[in-house]
Amino acid sequence: MIHVSEITYEQKQEFVEHLSDGLDAHSAAALVGTTGTQFRKLRNPEGVWYDAEFARDCDEAEQNPRRAQTQRERLEGAFWLQVEKGNWNAILKGLLLYHPEWEPLRHTNLRVTGQIDHMLALVKQLPSLTDEQLREMLEADDGPVALLEAGE
Repeated sequence: MIHVSEITYEQKQEFVEHLSDGLDAHSAAALVGTTGTQFRKLRNPEGVWYDAEFARDCDEAEQNPRRAQTQRERLEGAFWLQVEKGNWNAILKGLLLYHPEWEPLRHTNLRVTGQIDHMLALVKQLPSLTDEQLREMLEADDGPVALLEAGE
């Protein structure tokens, strides 16, 4: 591990670039070869190792719109990886977000209706469904609504 006193200008720049690319401070520091704690020392205005220029660069990197876009892309990639692995929680969230026939189950504008009860009924049934049952349900004309009504 590199101590704060040994961090070079190039390592600081690399850390800032990783922040801009959407990484958190811990992950960015690990790629540079040290810990987030060492870089926090450089950003702490109360600390002995404070580097105002570096702190400003880090703040700018964290506010960079590219960072937010990259984080969204990474999150979506991780989501789809979990779906491909068969993670039921991710599959359910994916169906709610992306499948048009699940749209009636989405809540918008804090509209609270019986959908909460329906969703609970659906979630309780998902672990017991076979892949074939889930596939049939998704291909049915009334999609997940049929499963919800059958479960009531």
